[in-house]
Amino acid sequence: PTVAPVCSQASASSIFQSIATEPSVLTLELSAGDDNTEEVALPFNFSWFASSLTSVVVSTNGQLNMDGSRDANCCDADSISPSSGYIGERIAFVQEDLNPSQGGSIYYLDKGSSVVISFEAIPFFLNRGEANSQVELF
Repeated sequence: PTVAPVCSQASASSIFQSIATEPSVLTLELSAGDDNTEEVALPFNFSWFASSLTSVVVSTNGQLNMDGSRDANCCDADSISPSSGYIGERIAFVQEDLNPSQGGSIYYLDKGSSVVISFEAIPFFLNRGEANSQVELF
């Protein structure tokens, strides 16, 4: 698989580029809630190890579920470790307790030969800052 994650914190904000104003960007419905998931179609077959995926499940807690799981997997890396009982296939590019019902948006941009999923100004639970992170599949 080819994955390009991009994350930003206050000290590295020049790395992150918002896609919010791109002409064909979509705001995902899961942006309106906490601990939600939404399945999104891919405009191409994405090679994921031994599988060829035509969709992924986006979680409000900063991961893509590659195995079709609708679990939001709150709240940190311990929740997806083998010791937690969950062994799934995912790309955890933020993997925190995020709460988009408090602000920010989660965007999807089809670039033809790639797809960008972008978490923009999503508050951490209990307002401990915000996440700006993207993953691009191609």
